[in-house]
Amino acid sequence: MSLVFHILDEIEAYQCARQINEIAKEFGLSQFDAGMFSIAVTEIVINSIRYAKDVKVSCRYTQNNKGLEVYIEDKGKGIKNIQHSLQDGNSSAKDSLGFGLGAAKRSVDEFLIEKSDTSGTSIILRKYIDEPTYEYSPVSVKKEASQFNSDAYFIKHYDGDKSLFAIIEGKGDDLSAYKTVQSVKGLLLEEYRLPLKDIVRYINLMLSNNDAFEDITLVLLRLLPDKLEYLILGNGFILSYPEMKFQAYTQASCLKLPEDLSVQQELLPEQFCIVLASDGIEYNDFLNKEVCNLSTLELATDIFNKYNLDDASTIIAVKREENNVRN
Repeated sequence: MSLVFHILDEIEAYQCARQINEIAKEFGLSQFDAGMFSIAVTEIVINSIRYAKDVKVSCRYTQNNKGLEVYIEDKGKGIKNIQHSLQDGNSSAKDSLGFGLGAAKRSVDEFLIEKSDTSGTSIILRKYIDEPTYEYSPVSVKKEASQFNSDAYFIKHYDGDKSLFAIIEGKGDDLSAYKTVQSVKGLLLEEYRLPLKDIVRYINLMLSNNDAFEDITLVLLRLLPDKLEYLILGNGFILSYPEMKFQAYTQASCLKLPEDLSVQQELLPEQFCIVLASDGIEYNDFLNKEVCNLSTLELATDIFNKYNLDDASTIIAVKREENNVRN
């Protein structure tokens, strides 16, 4: 599917956005997601038609057929200050929707300014159907005597067929450790698409450049359509059924990266059960066919109750059964 709109005025801009809204709903996006997607399209197209010429809007499926992509291009003078324009409230037109590029960016899953110079601007918007083919549940509990949880978890499903799971472990159990892991969680929210090695190096830079932050250890797992990739720094661990061997840099941390830092990969079985755990959980070969019949919430809770040490503990259980496998 590929539709092209040549926009001459604001009436055609709104008509284009309404049609994209209908296409998005027919594709399978919720009414809310389709509406937000079309509002983002409207804001950008309206500003393009007011300050540029030869505005063209193309709507098509994403490459993996899990979402919609809208490509907007014009022959204007470009956006003079992109960072300023992405800040909330900085819509370029006085009587526009007041939405702004920053809010438009948050309304879609991907917002890419492909080009913005004196020859014109090209912007790509993508929105995916959020339908993971697996079940997952996290459990995270602070140390009983502590006021703050020095662990945190991060889960992000994106592009319709990918997911990033992370367990972040702070040093100690004070406010500083809590602030550190929450800041790392915020960085993951911005940079989750990056390669795992780059994510770790970004975290290293953030911690190194702020004396208020403490060191952390990390468990990272990314699920892709046909494989998984992972990186473990510290004594957290990953187990799976069917069994896969997950290696860790047990002596490393985000401030003490190993020289041979590398990301490991494994083929992803059609049916699987995977558990990520912090070092607050006693390492044990607790996964088998029987326990994997539990729901992920039951499994994570059961592991916590049986193997929790006197420390902050975090578990993420992920599984895919036969009835979740798509052709």
